[in-house]
Amino acid sequence: MIDETQNQENIVYGIVGAFLFSLSGAAVYFILSLIGFVSFISGFIGVVLACKGYALFAKKESTKGVIVASVFGILSIVIGWYFSMGYEIYYAYATWFEQGEVDFTLTFVESLRAIPMFMEEPDILMGWLGNLGLGLLFAILGAASTIGVRVKNARAAEAAEKEARYRAMNNPSYQSQNYNYNEVESEQPSSANVSQSGENCVSDESKDIATDGQNDDNGSNL
Repeated sequence: MIDETQNQENIVYGIVGAFLFSLSGAAVYFILSLIGFVSFISGFIGVVLACKGYALFAKKESTKGVIVASVFGILSIVIGWYFSMGYEIYYAYATWFEQGEVDFTLTFVESLRAIPMFMEEPDILMGWLGNLGLGLLFAILGAASTIGVRVKNARAAEAAEKEARYRAMNNPSYQSQNYNYNEVESEQPSSANVSQSGENCVSDESKDIATDGQNDDNGSNL
């Protein structure tokens, strides 16, 4: 008998797992940006771990899971890029403060909040978007092969699962086993009925004993 609950895919949990694991790609992008290095490895790591996170949380790896994980893996590059822009602002103000050009500094959180204001400058915006485009390009190139392989493996696993379920459903021994199980389950008396039947038997026996005792008393009186 096939347990369908083992093959169910929890998409919501899978999305959560893909998002959490994809943050590693954002961390890698952010660390590499600190040294002025952009590589495809950040997107590769983000997609691979996002797929792992989806499969772990959803209890199953599927084609839709690979697609969702790939989206989160690429999105992690955007997150890493945004944090790297915030660090640029933070570092710039710290340097300007040391050189006496400004009389205040910004915290990292304040620098993140200031990003939209700096994006109003066309030169800064173009430079940041250029870095983002380059990072996304490398990420897609690095993750493309991984996505293709995982989609292929997921489709093969889904096809094998469907074939196994089809063979099991059309197997005479499985149908006979399933029929006998349902027949036994329907014929099995409930505990309440058994208890009530037992109580009725005890009550009937008590009545018989009382009747026999009364007859014996009447006989002795005669």
